[in-house]
Amino acid sequence: MTLTLETFLDEIPELEFQLKRAVQLSDDRAIVDLCRRMRPLYAKVGAIDISRKCGDLESAATGNYSNSLEVFNLLREMIRFRSELYYPLRKAQ
Repeated sequence: MTLTLETFLDEIPELEFQLKRAVQLSDDRAIVDLCRRMRPLYAKVGAIDISRKCGDLESAATGNYSNSLEVFNLLREMIRFRSELYYPLRKAQ
């Protein structure tokens, strides 16, 4: 299955929003589930570092993700990556 940048940019903002919400609600299970869903999407568009960090959070044994600086930093990286993809595409249209 291939993933176009347009498809990625359509799908990932909702998942990022859900991840932010899971952090606000301290829902560790949802954080792990969302990382599991997002990891392959980021890998398919070449964001290997973000994909790896999602995998690290997914397999971490701490179980206290909601207050984790790692999750906040990951969200910031995700948003930055998406912005770097989105704005050049918008300019091209």
